[in-house]
Amino acid sequence: MIKCLGISFILLFFMNPTSQCQGNEGDLGEIREELGAVYSDILRLFRSGDYHAAIEINKEQLEGIKIHLGTRDSLYGSSTNSLAVLYRRAGNLEKALPYYHKAINHARENLGKDHPEYGNRVNNLAEFHRGRAGYHEAIPLFYEALANAEANYGRNSRQYAVILNNLGRTLTQAGRPLEALELYLEAYGYFSNQIPREHNIYIALLSNLANCYRTLGRLDEAYHYYLEAVEISGEIQGKDHPSYARRIGNLGLFYLRTGQLDKALTNLELAKEITARTQGKTHSSYGARINNLASLHLQRGEYEKALYLYEEAAIIYSTNPGKDHPLYAVALDNMAGVYANLRNYEKAISLYEQARELTGISKGRDHPTYAVRLKNLAELHLKMGDPAKAREFLERSLSITKNTLGERHFLYGERLSTLASIDIKLEDYDSAMKAFQKANPIFKDKLRQVAAMGSEEEKWNFLNTFSNFFDQIQAYGYLTNYEEDFLRELIYENAIALNSLIFNSTASMMREVRRTENKETLHLFNEWRDLKNRIAREYTQAEDQRVVYLDSLKRQVEIWEGQLSRSSATLSQTMQLIQWQDISKALSRGELAIEFSSFKKTESSEEVLYTAILIEAGASSPVIIPLFERSALINLFDPSDDLSEKDYINSIYSGSEINLYELIFEKIEPYMRGKHTIYYAPSGRLSQINFNAIINKQGRFILEKHHMIRLRNTADILRYDSQERPPESILLVGGIYYEGGFPDYNLIPESESEFSENKLSGGRATERDSSKEWEFLPGTLIEVENLAEILADQMEVRLLTGNQATEGAIKKLDGASPQVLHLSTHGFFFGQDDALDGANTRLIDFLQIDNPLLRSGLVLAGGNQAWSRTLPKRRKEDGILTAMEISNLDLSNTQLVVLSACETGLGDLKGSEGVFGLQRAFQIAGTDYLIMGQWKVPDIITSELMEVFYTQWISGKSIRNAFRKAQLQLSEKYPPYYWGGFVLTGGGKQPFEKTFDFVPWALAILAMGALAIFAFFYWGFLTPLHKKPETNPYLVDLRK
Repeated sequence: MIKCLGISFILLFFMNPTSQCQGNEGDLGEIREELGAVYSDILRLFRSGDYHAAIEINKEQLEGIKIHLGTRDSLYGSSTNSLAVLYRRAGNLEKALPYYHKAINHARENLGKDHPEYGNRVNNLAEFHRGRAGYHEAIPLFYEALANAEANYGRNSRQYAVILNNLGRTLTQAGRPLEALELYLEAYGYFSNQIPREHNIYIALLSNLANCYRTLGRLDEAYHYYLEAVEISGEIQGKDHPSYARRIGNLGLFYLRTGQLDKALTNLELAKEITARTQGKTHSSYGARINNLASLHLQRGEYEKALYLYEEAAIIYSTNPGKDHPLYAVALDNMAGVYANLRNYEKAISLYEQARELTGISKGRDHPTYAVRLKNLAELHLKMGDPAKAREFLERSLSITKNTLGERHFLYGERLSTLASIDIKLEDYDSAMKAFQKANPIFKDKLRQVAAMGSEEEKWNFLNTFSNFFDQIQAYGYLTNYEEDFLRELIYENAIALNSLIFNSTASMMREVRRTENKETLHLFNEWRDLKNRIAREYTQAEDQRVVYLDSLKRQVEIWEGQLSRSSATLSQTMQLIQWQDISKALSRGELAIEFSSFKKTESSEEVLYTAILIEAGASSPVIIPLFERSALINLFDPSDDLSEKDYINSIYSGSEINLYELIFEKIEPYMRGKHTIYYAPSGRLSQINFNAIINKQGRFILEKHHMIRLRNTADILRYDSQERPPESILLVGGIYYEGGFPDYNLIPESESEFSENKLSGGRATERDSSKEWEFLPGTLIEVENLAEILADQMEVRLLTGNQATEGAIKKLDGASPQVLHLSTHGFFFGQDDALDGANTRLIDFLQIDNPLLRSGLVLAGGNQAWSRTLPKRRKEDGILTAMEISNLDLSNTQLVVLSACETGLGDLKGSEGVFGLQRAFQIAGTDYLIMGQWKVPDIITSELMEVFYTQWISGKSIRNAFRKAQLQLSEKYPPYYWGGFVLTGGGKQPFEKTFDFVPWALAILAMGALAIFAFFYWGFLTPLHKKPETNPYLVDLRK
């Protein structure tokens, strides 16, 4: 682990130069006044960061006081004190220390130890020792200064609060952050209510409070204070000030620790440049900047760059502040980390040992930093193939971490995880399991912090910094054949906590904010949505036409989203409550839940293994079944050039060679027997498969034997769906004109005329990856008009076709959407790795956008103008409704969205978060159910499927059963390619519903009952009627 440095302000106060003056007569009075006035110049230069110029003036002032007023004058003591502080700030510690002692002695001899100026100077000397890591010397001095301030000013005073802040910072660095936090919060209580506020001191306090929260692992609170410190410092002190460099550097470190490397680089580079200009390249602060920048390069695997910067930092630290300072030990430790990655173990172990020895001397052998040194040595010995030696070092590191930071601290969890890895190498599996048991709740606590981060990208980057632990525990389970009940339970509960974690965080925030009555929160929410929509519009422009400050807009969105995220606690409450037993109790007899999961088998391997985690009603523990490696699924989905898309899809769903049934269901089948309803949550590439269309070895579709209910997460089973009633309103959108000539979509008409009829005819054709314009889809007009006729007597039907199916008309549904939204139009998704050959500039721009929600969407009226760049610039709407814009809408009144278009289920795959595309967008917008397309389906089959589905639904069936009935009916006539392209997802626990005709099934049940009774009496009590496999025949014991 790389030790990164955060540098923040020291706080001090200069003595009032007019106090305690002696001999105020004649010319001496004028001289004193002139010499005292020089303080304003010194203070101005100090605040501007020009310490060297301030030192020269201060030296001249001190000499003038000595000549004209004498060394006993109060001005002499004040000038000596300020010169000490200036030398300290300039990095010249050797010259600073004598002046600190002179200033204190002057106050003691001339003013007395009870005088407030004596306390001020003791505080400054304590700060000096803190800067040199002399915590044992600094802490008692701070307490002496604190008592002096309380006696002279009281606890509710500026002077007392300043020393509280300084003492808090020292305790944090001394490894006592919990004590420090109490002091910081007391100081914050004073300065946050101060009017007018002393911004320099307040900024330093914010930064110190952020560092303390970071040390305690409370990153959401740390992030808030880091941002506030940067903002105020930039406004008050200016962006070319040493203080601003420290604030922006601290924020960069936060981004580095939370995996946001691009943002970290921007901030750390800026901090380095400012420090070089204002303090020079030999100052210890500059050493800190390049040290932290080196840590970024190391994390990126850029070892040569990292080593060069670490060596440069070590050279600076060797003279300023010196080789006996902890900063020099940090540089050595970081250099050792680079050599370890370069497999130069001899050099690495030498530097690690030097760093450990220096840290033990400067900070003590019971300090958290010393625990870091031991942990690094442990990891190095593990790499070198000596797990026994590694364990010795790590046990000592764990003991120090436990005693100083506590058993709930994240660093303690990380070291337990390392201990588990060591014990696995030693084949001490019992000890490894104990380490996992202790570490798991710590990492689960870390998951809750994800929700409080800013944007989804920030959440994702932060999650990636520690999610390897969950892979590690799954890999351990695989290695030990999942023998322990507790381990299987742990793996399942981790899986449902991770599955869609970020989606749940965002969706939860959206729900909570929409329900709130807090006007400030609602205003912030609306501002956030408006800015997101503006950013989405900017990305519809050519790259050279976008505003130059787009990155600033995106940053503001992230800040606001973080504030909104922190306002919602729903996610963390949910995570605390859900256990595997809750799922088992929610399931009825004849139901099964399958949570698919995937993980890296080893930390260094890229090979990913898919597993199925099974739970049923009354189960004693979950069952885990290893299925296949990701490469097998990738190979299966690598189409042959000799096959058409239709033949290719039919072959993988029902082919005679290796197919999806063998890959996914063959090993699960024993547990599916007797189960009429199966809830499942796909993972990774399984999200792109329609399980209903898979054919088993008996030649029957899975759809025929089981009601397969697709969920985002099997934890959604705890959400009971109420008995559904047919909808009362539907909006049908189709037959859209994609060319220009439509009304001004900045001014959407209020009248019902926008829901007009437009009758055309023809067939559907789509092209996902071409540079062509979007073609009119006459089949969609036939589809929506037929549906309108079928549904007209059952509910309120509104129709949007032709030029009226505009982007603005869809956005107008925000907060007032119908119960059903049926969209029959072109959908698109462009992956960043899609080919650029023959693409137009529009497509090229799309491929360069990082956010997948901006690379997917729906095409509406006039969309071709935007696609071909012929749209007038800066129009509010352009006919391209991106997934990002959809996610900003409030569609919580909509029970079902039907995306009756090809490939609307596509998107980027992001681990446990599933598909980033239209599916995610509509679900964030608040819809319960979603029907979407996985591949291209002929329009005539699509229309038939939709007509059967809606007919079944309005006859009284639930959405799920109506959709299943429609697919069953089409499966009797067509192979999977023609009807399996559409999937239904969403909802929760299925309510009881009679899905079969009663009479024939009642007779069948009676017959089976009679047969069972006969078998029971014939064979007696020796054989159970139903017995599941006690062991999983597909598990492999890798230890053998």
